[in-house]
Amino acid sequence: MKLVVLAIVSAVACACGAPKPEVQIASSAGEAGYAAAYPARFSAADKDVDAIAAEARTGMGELAGYPAQIADSDWKVVRGAYQRADAAGRGRAYAEGAAEDRAVRKFFDEERDDIGRRITNSVNAAVTKEVSGVEVDVSGTVAFSLKDGVTKRLEKRLEASNEAQLFVERQGAAVGKKDADKLVEQIDDLSRTSYLVFIAYPQQRLLVTRMRAEAKDVTDTLDAEIESEGARCADPALAKDDKKACEQRVADLMSSRAALDQAVGAYARTEEGMLAEQDKLMKEYDEAFGALLDAVDQKIEETPPTK
Repeated sequence: MKLVVLAIVSAVACACGAPKPEVQIASSAGEAGYAAAYPARFSAADKDVDAIAAEARTGMGELAGYPAQIADSDWKVVRGAYQRADAAGRGRAYAEGAAEDRAVRKFFDEERDDIGRRITNSVNAAVTKEVSGVEVDVSGTVAFSLKDGVTKRLEKRLEASNEAQLFVERQGAAVGKKDADKLVEQIDDLSRTSYLVFIAYPQQRLLVTRMRAEAKDVTDTLDAEIESEGARCADPALAKDDKKACEQRVADLMSSRAALDQAVGAYARTEEGMLAEQDKLMKEYDEAFGALLDAVDQKIEETPPTK
């Protein structure tokens, strides 16, 4: 009986401790809309692989100059800030904040002109009414204020997810007044570099690999849709305007089909190559960050003991 009870307890314990699998999301490769947009999205995703690596290496290259930019702070506190910034960049809170930041920036960049135009028209109308019908144009001011406001609020939201920033805020006089802004900037940049290396690049690698695996299904979807729409366009009963729209859709689908061949057909990047690049990035980062901490440790040793 004891053995049975122990077996049950052990099974329950194992079940409770077992990691929960990630939500499985079905591919949309069989959907015409997704397939039509796929070539452009795949090309953009592929370019982002190199862009992430390049930005990460730029950030790593700046780490060596950090100590020289700090003049009047407790070096032990500075070291603690750097360590927390590195850890934050690898954490879920920062990763989720960065994903939100990227999504909002992408939306704003794509929709900024239309949003700005709508706001400007409303403001112009209101101001014109207030000044007795004299036409007023505030488009330049509105566009600048809108972009500036969105950018600054996004920066603040991302900082709020960074434990290193909260750590620095609590240190008071241990962080010199002249160093405060520079240390905050360094923390932002260090956390982002850590995030790019340990989260953004691996995520982008997985995205490109997943999308590459969809290429055959996307091809089949586009071919089937072109055939289906072509048959519909040939229907003599189709109204003139509908026929024109149908033909335009076929032309767009064929354009996507050609772009697909160009984007994926001779694709040279491999999963193995991206994994090797990922390992290389992580090694380079560890070396650069280790050198930064060594430089700070040297500063700590050179600092006279407090009386």
